[in-house]
Amino acid sequence: MKFFIYLAIFLNACLLFGKVEISNVSVVDKGGVVKISWDTAKEDDIERFELEKSFDGVHYSAFTYEKPKGDNSSYIILDKSPFTKRGKIAYRISVVDKDDKKHYSKSINVFVSTSGISGTWGSIKAMFR
Repeated sequence: MKFFIYLAIFLNACLLFGKVEISNVSVVDKGGVVKISWDTAKEDDIERFELEKSFDGVHYSAFTYEKPKGDNSSYIILDKSPFTKRGKIAYRISVVDKDDKKHYSKSINVFVSTSGISGTWGSIKAMFR
């Protein structure tokens, strides 16, 4: 019985993500710049990868996209403007296939540190008040 349950879970996963296999998803704050990286083993009929972010974990918006490179590829995207007052941002990868259907990765939260530039900008604005 357990075998059939595992087989059903496996088949469902293949149907949902049968066109792409993503692994090693990483989201890291690098001093005010967020580095998003992932690897693919398989990319069949993929139009693009959209990178989305959310400040509340519910409402996501795409901020850039990447064209597929082919099977066994690595991707690195830098979000150079991740600014948020709350410090926490959720990122996810939206895989858009050639039929314009979207499949989403799990979201990953990152806590972004305030860069020295944004602190300096606040000081400059304060001088003109």
